[in-house]
Amino acid sequence: MNKILLVYASKKGMTETLAELIKEDLGQIDLVNINEKQADPKLYDKIIIGSPIYIGKIHKKIKAWIQQNQDSLLSKTTAVYLCGMNFNEEKQVIENNFTKSEINHLFIKYLGGAYRFDRLNFLEKFMIKKITGESQSRQEIHQDVFKELISYIQA
Repeated sequence: MNKILLVYASKKGMTETLAELIKEDLGQIDLVNINEKQADPKLYDKIIIGSPIYIGKIHKKIKAWIQQNQDSLLSKTTAVYLCGMNFNEEKQVIENNFTKSEINHLFIKYLGGAYRFDRLNFLEKFMIKKITGESQSRQEIHQDVFKELISYIQA
């Protein structure tokens, strides 16, 4: 049986929500919130990484963790799921946040996103309304990508 690690960072909760859904689907995996503790990918057979996208960038602690553990991540089955609502910029976000080696060897996709107005401050609400026209909480999960990620890890 493969030991699976899911390491994530979450600011407003969607990345954590997706981590829980992945755990429900895969069963026995270790969930690690990088804001609370560290994890050693060398102790696992397969790795899943979750990060929110803010202003086109992945979470800085996730970025640092990927850089620190790049050799290990590139030698294992590793999937990265990104959370954000600007799905049209997926390709550009991936190219701006990951090296060519990471892009070529890792499963990296947008899995979904959310506007959670109950968790936003005034300025965040204002910016989202201004940029997107959204004024109510909404979440979207790409079920086809979710299934693709699960299949990739189970293979």
